[in-house]
Amino acid sequence: MIAVRARRCPGGAWLAAFLVTFALAGLWALASPAFSGPDEPAQVIRSVSLVEGTILGRPLGGPRTQVNVPGWLSGANAVPDCIKGQPDSSAGCEPALDAGGGTISEITYVGRYPPAYYAIVGWPSLISSGKLALYLMRLTSAAASAVFLAGAITCARRSRHARGLLLGIAVVATPEVFFLAGVINPSGLEISTAICVWTAAVVACEGERAATSVLVWLAVAGAVMANVRALSPFWVLVIGVSVAAYAGRRAVLACLGDRRAQIALAVVVGFGALGTAWTLVTGALAVLSSGTPFPHGAGLWLRLGLTLENFGPETLQMVGVFGWVDTYLPAACYVVWLGLAGGLTVTALGLSPRRRRVALAGFALGSLAIPAAILVSQSGTAGIFGQARDWMPMWVGLPVLAGHSLGTGKLSLRQQRLTSAGLIVCLEGVQVFAWAWALRRYRTGSGHVALASPAAWSPPLPAPALLAAVIICSLGLALVCLRVPGGRTASGGKRHTWRTTAPRRSRGTLLRAPKPWECHEG
Repeated sequence: MIAVRARRCPGGAWLAAFLVTFALAGLWALASPAFSGPDEPAQVIRSVSLVEGTILGRPLGGPRTQVNVPGWLSGANAVPDCIKGQPDSSAGCEPALDAGGGTISEITYVGRYPPAYYAIVGWPSLISSGKLALYLMRLTSAAASAVFLAGAITCARRSRHARGLLLGIAVVATPEVFFLAGVINPSGLEISTAICVWTAAVVACEGERAATSVLVWLAVAGAVMANVRALSPFWVLVIGVSVAAYAGRRAVLACLGDRRAQIALAVVVGFGALGTAWTLVTGALAVLSSGTPFPHGAGLWLRLGLTLENFGPETLQMVGVFGWVDTYLPAACYVVWLGLAGGLTVTALGLSPRRRRVALAGFALGSLAIPAAILVSQSGTAGIFGQARDWMPMWVGLPVLAGHSLGTGKLSLRQQRLTSAGLIVCLEGVQVFAWAWALRRYRTGSGHVALASPAAWSPPLPAPALLAAVIICSLGLALVCLRVPGGRTASGGKRHTWRTTAPRRSRGTLLRAPKPWECHEG
């Protein structure tokens, strides 16, 4: 008899991943006070004005533009002033959002950014106002990011090296990723789509005929990502070149020989050209001059050194620095997360084939060189600027590639299971702690610990209930990343089930050996 595998709903894995990632991002949205995300007032004004019909607004010099918005956004830019950069202050000092009607003029410094993200998240303001509109917009942003995080997990499950690739995704799905997904900021969607593009691209170039669903995710995520922020088309190009170098010439040519892959690539290139055109025509690369000025007369090497030195704090931001980049986690959280990420990369370098070791090492160097080159080229006018979220669309690629490469290494199936389980459980423990730590900062300020203590600010739902939900969702994310589809061997190949036959007696033989054509997929 041929072993039969029960049919499963094709979208079941994606739906499970979407629900847990959306819930985590949504819980971050509820735990963050109004306009407590980085640049959130300007981002909300841009979103609302866009759906109200203002595409660019009236230029005021530099990146600033003046737009028309509903009256409830009056003074939005000043709302977070009492907590911005003051982690010891609770969010109870924030003024309430004005529920007034009419239309007013406000200023935003992101008015030239590509409109795709703002069109996605701005629509709730057409049917609501005030705090309700803000939370609905945040939940919409969380849902958009969760779509692509779930897409990355779904693509990873189709990989021949699913266990290692899912581990890489768990490493890059940091608290910062869910925090940014849960506030109004295009960086959240850019990073989520980048994780999906990295994953889909590396699975598509595994040297076999890629699944149609993987190519669809590659096309959709690449098209969306290329139109989220000004530099997004460039990061899509970086991902393509990096994955091609990692996969090798033969695998890339085999992938491009597939008509479906050619269509997916054409979609990404077409939307990438559209995003590039918007950036060049509107001047979306113009940024607010808010960086630290260089010392007078600083030469190229001094500017380069100071820029690289700034990557130290940005490394912490990849894990989680919340609010207006003012709420840090305890040092142990960064040590655990970055230590596990570094251990994954070093292990992959030690166990991978030589060509992939070279590709990983080259990408690690490039992930520092490219941002440094961009920053130094603009340092004359902008000084030392930039945050980790600006470079994370590229930086998330290293753990993803390392996890995939680890699946091709010398670890046994048992070692892979134990390694994945241990790392992912530790990561999700930090995930829960980071959420509770950030919520405590806004409820009572950094000087208090207990979530049940009297608070000057409270989220829309009881804090203990939200904490319980975070724990459940983090466990759910761990299970999603640990549950590898059946039929995968330690090397990623398909497991086979031998067809059994009744024992046949013959001269000198008790059992007939199975023939090659009697080997069937289980």
